[in-house]
Amino acid sequence: AKGDAYQARKIRQAVKRLYETGKVASVEVQVSPLSEESVALTFAILSRTMISDIAVYGHRQFKDQEILDALGFIPDSSFDRSEWNTRISRLIALYKSKGYFDVQTGTQFQTVLTDPFKTAARIQINEGKRLRINKILFIGQPVFSQLSLYLSVKSKKPRYFDAEQLEKDINRLRT
Repeated sequence: AKGDAYQARKIRQAVKRLYETGKVASVEVQVSPLSEESVALTFAILSRTMISDIAVYGHRQFKDQEILDALGFIPDSSFDRSEWNTRISRLIALYKSKGYFDVQTGTQFQTVLTDPFKTAARIQINEGKRLRINKILFIGQPVFSQLSLYLSVKSKKPRYFDAEQLEKDINRLRT
């Protein structure tokens, strides 16, 4: 505050608190002498862009909320390009787990007119075709017959591929 004694420790704490908000990309502090007894502090703050809204188009397999959950979307959360790519990878993994191996996404970002530090995202999803199980093979020297192994799994042709069901089948075969 104006008139307080200059203490570098307090300045560092103030900068730390700014970063902890998650809304700040960078902070630079400039100290300018005004006289022998006083200085001026200038805080140059670069705000992070926040994602205010996500709209999803072209999807049929999952509900909007399931997609937003896969993205880990929280309204007004900070936007970071590499983090966004990780979130999109999680969305693609969700689709692949249900047999949509050809899923494609595209994202457009648009600055919110009322706040230049907020952006809205539009995600276009092309799910592609869902893959079906075409063949199931058991190889090696099984103790059990092919028929008993086949009857013990739930993943069967011509069902759609489901990674969660496959994992259950593998665990069932191990026991």
